[in-house]
Amino acid sequence: MQLKKNFVSLLLAAVFVMASALPALALKVDDHPADEYKYEDTIMPVRGDKGLLEAITYNVTNTGATSGIRYRTKEITFQVGDFAGWIDAADLRKARPQPGQRTVSVITITVGDIAEAVKQPDSDEFRQLVSQPGMLNIGAVIEIYNAATGEVLDTISSPDQVIPVTSKYGFDRGSVEDMLNRYKGDVVKKEWNTPSPDLYAAIDPHSVEANPGQELTFNVTFGNAEIPGAIAREGVVKALHEVSGNEYPVEIKLDGKVVGPEEPIEFDVGQERKGTVTVHAQNVGSKVIVKIYPVLAMPGNIFYLKDDADWSNNRGEAEIKVKAPELVVTPPSATVDVGGTQQYRATYYPKGKDNGNGQDVTAQCSWTVQDHSIASIGGNTGLATGTNPGTTQVTATYNAPGVTLQGQAGLTVRGKQPPPPVNVTTGDGLHFQAVSQYNALTGKPDDPPREPDTAKWTDTVTATLKPLKVQNVVTEDQSPPDYSTTVAPPPPPSGGCDPNFTEIESWRLVRAKLTYPKQNPHYTFGHPLPPEGTETADMAPTEDGHALTCQFKEMWAENGTYLHDILDPSMDEWIQTPQTYTLTASDIAVEVRYTLVTHHLHCTKDGCDCVADVERGLVYTYTLSPINGNLLVNGTGVASVGM
Repeated sequence: MQLKKNFVSLLLAAVFVMASALPALALKVDDHPADEYKYEDTIMPVRGDKGLLEAITYNVTNTGATSGIRYRTKEITFQVGDFAGWIDAADLRKARPQPGQRTVSVITITVGDIAEAVKQPDSDEFRQLVSQPGMLNIGAVIEIYNAATGEVLDTISSPDQVIPVTSKYGFDRGSVEDMLNRYKGDVVKKEWNTPSPDLYAAIDPHSVEANPGQELTFNVTFGNAEIPGAIAREGVVKALHEVSGNEYPVEIKLDGKVVGPEEPIEFDVGQERKGTVTVHAQNVGSKVIVKIYPVLAMPGNIFYLKDDADWSNNRGEAEIKVKAPELVVTPPSATVDVGGTQQYRATYYPKGKDNGNGQDVTAQCSWTVQDHSIASIGGNTGLATGTNPGTTQVTATYNAPGVTLQGQAGLTVRGKQPPPPVNVTTGDGLHFQAVSQYNALTGKPDDPPREPDTAKWTDTVTATLKPLKVQNVVTEDQSPPDYSTTVAPPPPPSGGCDPNFTEIESWRLVRAKLTYPKQNPHYTFGHPLPPEGTETADMAPTEDGHALTCQFKEMWAENGTYLHDILDPSMDEWIQTPQTYTLTASDIAVEVRYTLVTHHLHCTKDGCDCVADVERGLVYTYTLSPINGNLLVNGTGVASVGM
């Protein structure tokens, strides 16, 4: 093709090589100051009166040279959307300056020239297209040649080739920059245009509840918002039914007419078009999505544009909540040790979980695990057992009326298992709480109440025994606890690839015997002789088993009472002074339920892992050493019931 251009020349003292050119041009040369030319101004858009692209000014440098390695522009290339073309710069290359002189030529390339280059009619549609931000890209084909012989040594056709090629020939920084600026993407910027149109899409209602298979019709609206200064815009509208992450096209009717899948619809500023979308509810919840895309339609082509004032409203969604039956497995995920168990449960919801009315169908389900090497599960119990380290999936299958449902959950089986931190708690040992005979008979509280570990003659005393220490964990790499005073699991066996340990699951005191003073057989109220011998009482466990209790009557002493023994006055001081008596709990039986964790090497062709073997529900019984408690006798009751 041949184009008429304006050409402005500038003579410069520096020696530069020829850059780009256009073919068969009648050039008019004007002089400009040397400092007016900047490499970044190589390609500049020219805006017309209507805000559309009118032309491109293309700055071309030419240098007169008769020797050395030089460069020149062979072609100027254009990309407009899917359309591509070029202009041959051969004729321009003939306009060489004198040796040692440099010219700067400003060439005007009109939109019509670009249309001709990409073989498209110079129409209003093409001018709209080429004026869209990011639509026009300009490049070049640059030749590296020997100025003395004319031999072409290399060719550059993209910007990423400039530096690798020029580095072979030692071009200076200015020459490299000049070549790089022959390539420009996004020639027309967004802010250069008139206000962007704002296409929008909406759907109503936003949420519905339906039965599987139910037909649902939604109202849809598409439009071009009222923005001052904006222009009419074509749009392509689409509707999709999203089910389980997959999108399926749905037919749209606008103004009673079915819209084609790629049919452009023109929207004037402020114009709306309304219609409907119809879908059928599935067995699971889903979404209906409507979208609108700004486009520019040309014969045989539709160009999707980047220019829209607000992309957030180009999409509308409606949620379909389905009343479909649902099977839910809980917990949704669990972690157990090798040998450990996890109870899963399956709940059937006839109209979906959100509608409630769940029914436990654990025993009516068929249970499976995905990887039998990691875990096993009872076929109709939902009780999973870890066998080897790894992660697998648990599936419950239930035959509901008219449909077979499945629910899934995750199961992770841990390998080697570190022991939990050792925790030692201290207990109270053996202590006493007395109440008066009056309290015991009437139920009325003592005023004041008896102090702990004190009693008066005729009092009813409750003895409470708790262990002195409880230790939760015993590991093979630590010293075992003192089992004569401590409730703890037994020591684990040694020799694991990781430390073996035992851990308490639960514990209880089973029994004990309490020994306390026995009343002297010659004891009378006026002649209270010291106790002689002992009596025993069986101690029984409390509900949680963490203590033992029993009751007895303090009938062996009246110490702390102002009483004169007329039969033996030498006893007066002893009788009138409070005395402390030591009582003993013995034969203290302990039952500990515990978990034993041992470790061994599990080897395959890929290597060995240290994995845990877990045994639960083991029982360890033993007897603690006797525990003493002190009871201070400090008086006697008053009247016949001992106040």
